[in-house]
Amino acid sequence: MNKISKKEDYDISNFTKNSQYVKLANKLTLKIIPKWDNDSIPVSALSEKAHYIRDLILLKFIYEIM
Repeated sequence: MNKISKKEDYDISNFTKNSQYVKLANKLTLKIIPKWDNDSIPVSALSEKAHYIRDLILLKFIYEIM
């Protein structure tokens, strides 16, 4: 995840609402899904993979702002 997401440029420093984080996470997820070639995600459906990746991105945002 880190290897793929590092290639995506984003700035969350001015975000004040949860919806801003979710919107960016959804946007990044759509960019990352086609690049994800690792079978490490414990789900099989594409929608579940999208949610899993989005949740990882949101957790990364939390880590970055802490």
